Amino acid sequence: MAALAFTLTLGTAAHAQKMYRCGNAYQDRPCEGNQVGKVIGGGGASSSSVQPVADAYCAQRGIDSQKISWSREGGALQEQLLAKSRKAAERQLIEDVYARRGSAPEVRASIEADCIAEKEKAARLGMSPDAVNARRSSAANASAPSPESDIRTVDASRARERAASEANFKKESCSNFKTELENIASRQRAGGTGDVMEYLNQQRRDIESKVRQTGC
Repeated sequence: MAALAFTLTLGTAAHAQKMYRCGNAYQDRPCEGNQVGKVIGGGGASSSSVQPVADAYCAQRGIDSQKISWSREGGALQEQLLAKSRKAAERQLIEDVYARRGSAPEVRASIEADCIAEKEKAARLGMSPDAVNARRSSAANASAPSPESDIRTVDASRARERAASEANFKKESCSNFKTELENIASRQRAGGTGDVMEYLNQQRRDIESKVRQTGC
């Protein structure tokens, strides 16, 4: 999707609030060539209602959340952004943004307010700002699955699907073998010439061999 052209770049300076909409894509640089772009953020009206936050960490989270909101407004799905992200903190913020409703400035203000409230609560408990940030990062790292964990999960899922498919094939084959043996037994009871009976006996032996091989 064109909205994915808007790449998440968390941890940028505060002046990176100025974004450009080039068609359906969002980027932090002017549009290329003769394409006419629209400035979003910075001195634009879209973020004029956003009040500056004194805490640098919470202010940066607000900026990053607003970029994610712009991407969401451009049509990007949460799963698409999560797939492009490799940092636990980014994934946590993406999930936090998509769990909220409202415009980009409203989501930003909400996340900044929650961040400030959490820091104030930690301060009352005697925790330093650095300790609060470290605790948040540790929680994000603990909750986000690693690439190796994702690979193991996919492999395990495929192994279960393969085992289920093999079990169904075995069950169906055994059922067919049973039906064929019953048909042969019925024909043998009906009787026939020597050649016919030998042919039926050979068929029975062949099917019984397949039954043993299949493990019925």
